[in-house]
Amino acid sequence: MVVKMEQKELNNLSAEELDAMADALLAADDAKQAETKAAPAADEPAEDKPVAEKPESEKTTEEKLNELVEKGKKAGKLSSKDLMVLEDMNLSSEETEKFYDQLESLNIDVLSDDALPPVDEDALYDQREDVAEEINEILLHRLKNNIRFCPLCGKALPLHHRGRVCDACYRRMRK
Repeated sequence: MVVKMEQKELNNLSAEELDAMADALLAADDAKQAETKAAPAADEPAEDKPVAEKPESEKTTEEKLNELVEKGKKAGKLSSKDLMVLEDMNLSSEETEKFYDQLESLNIDVLSDDALPPVDEDALYDQREDVAEEINEILLHRLKNNIRFCPLCGKALPLHHRGRVCDACYRRMRK
């Protein structure tokens, strides 16, 4: 029934003829799909066949997370290097938190094997003091350079004083 037809001939067919042709095409496609599904089942049972690992790029996010959980179950812990995969998955904060909660509920430890070395707090405090002293010296130097003095009495003028002489000297000069 399925015959290759040109466009002109298809335009001349009735609705019933088109429906019959469509049904025939669908039936032929269903038969092909049934053959492909039946072929592997006839060879061997599916349980005996080893499942081939998908390449890393084809795995879904859920598969990758499940793989990490299985690895953690076997070892009882996951290193931060193992968890670097999470960064590439672009998980939301809720999904990441849910994953870590799952690890915690399964008693899988998360180790930070590449953590920063311990810090000497005394040395850090000393360094902080040195930096604070340098900042104070810079601020004082700027302040000293910005302070103006009255040329008549030598008194320091307020920071935003308008005149060149202090108010007391100005009043004395006006008398």
